[in-house]
Amino acid sequence: MNTILQLFQVFGGAFGVLGTTLSIVVFHNPVSIVGMAGYGVTCCGVLLYIREKHGAGANAGVMSPSNSRTKMADEEVAATG
Repeated sequence: MNTILQLFQVFGGAFGVLGTTLSIVVFHNPVSIVGMAGYGVTCCGVLLYIREKHGAGANAGVMSPSNSRTKMADEEVAATG
């Protein structure tokens, strides 16, 4: 359940950036340098989240700590049973 809430939070930020971008293009609203930097950070965060969740990139084959614990538990069950 926690993952779903995290997903909604990340993509909520992405939709905010999309709405702001459309507002700039359509209505020519001014945006400050700090605002642009914030939107850039948000976009980077969304891209990093997607990359981490879908396993793209150089670390695709590396197990995360949670996967590592699960694999160790599976190996222990296989060894005892």
